[in-house]
Amino acid sequence: MKYQLNDIDSYMETIHKVYHLAVDCNDDRAKCGFVQSEIYNYDHGFMGKYYNFQELPEDIWITICAETKEYIQSKLDEIEL
Repeated sequence: MKYQLNDIDSYMETIHKVYHLAVDCNDDRAKCGFVQSEIYNYDHGFMGKYYNFQELPEDIWITICAETKEYIQSKLDEIEL
């Protein structure tokens, strides 16, 4: 609201393009990691789910983008009233 955004779509597109830069490049632990299952069996090698925090799944991004745009628009509408 402070900066009176006129083009919310371009603003969100810019965030999407630079999201991967938000991860600390000096700490590999911040970029990715494995989450082990509670029934992890050490006898059979490493098992778990791999997460890459530098990549945001498209379906998650679509939800975040829609909710953020809706929120910003609602605040803009409040100001105009």
